[in-house]
Amino acid sequence: MENNKQTAVNYLLSHIWTTDWVNYTREEKLAIIEQAKEKEKQQIINAVDDQNNYDSWPSSIPTLGEQYYNKTYGGNK
Repeated sequence: MENNKQTAVNYLLSHIWTTDWVNYTREEKLAIIEQAKEKEKQQIINAVDDQNNYDSWPSSIPTLGEQYYNKTYGGNK
């Protein structure tokens, strides 16, 4: 079975290697980097949450994955 998910690193590298990265503006480059960072954050949260059942988890309460990410990586810092 082929997995079509893309890691944050592969996402970032695909933009650097397969596009005209040198012609991007600073803002465009920063936006791509921020997207990669958000992708990495979500992948970490999902990896932890996939081990638990959050189908009926109230959205107002951080999942274990969110708690782990914030404790380990400092949240939005």
